[in-house]
Amino acid sequence: MHFDVVEAATTQEEAIEYRLQMLHYLASVGQGEQKMTQEECQLCHIQEAPPALERDIVSKVFYIQKMGGCPQ
Repeated sequence: MHFDVVEAATTQEEAIEYRLQMLHYLASVGQGEQKMTQEECQLCHIQEAPPALERDIVSKVFYIQKMGGCPQ
């Protein structure tokens, strides 16, 4: 599976909490056994989100951009 996670984390503690949320997401799509560590992360960066995406982040704390192999 390939997906991007867009989050509003400003501290390491927040990023860890969002990682736990992502583990719940993986479990909900039948991928609970997948590893999710920094080794699997291919690109971490910071940038400003477009307004529509920012609204979603504000309401849900993070956004999952589904890409290759993700169930719809």
